[in-house]
Amino acid sequence: MDFVEGRTLHAKSTVSQKVIGQLRKTLAALHGQNHVYGDLRGPNVVVSVDKNGGEIAKLLDFDWGGEEGVVLYPADINTEIGWHSEVCPGGLIRGEHDKFMLQCLENGN
Repeated sequence: MDFVEGRTLHAKSTVSQKVIGQLRKTLAALHGQNHVYGDLRGPNVVVSVDKNGGEIAKLLDFDWGGEEGVVLYPADINTEIGWHSEVCPGGLIRGEHDKFMLQCLENGN
């Protein structure tokens, strides 16, 4: 992450609709291939600026990602984060969890 240019999203920060749209498309591409991300939080999203001044959103840290129905949340997951209600230590990572976390980012949660 030290080599990626841009800023990470912080809790309670305002996220532009352009960034939300890009993240929505990225998740749709992953989910379309039966993959999930699992850790969609501000620190794992970097927003940089292209040569025309437009924002570009990039996901970092794919450690938890993989095939839906196969990959699991870590046993030591921080349960204090506002995850989807079904998220639990060692539980299956689902696409709906990614979508829930995107909605949280969009709402500034």
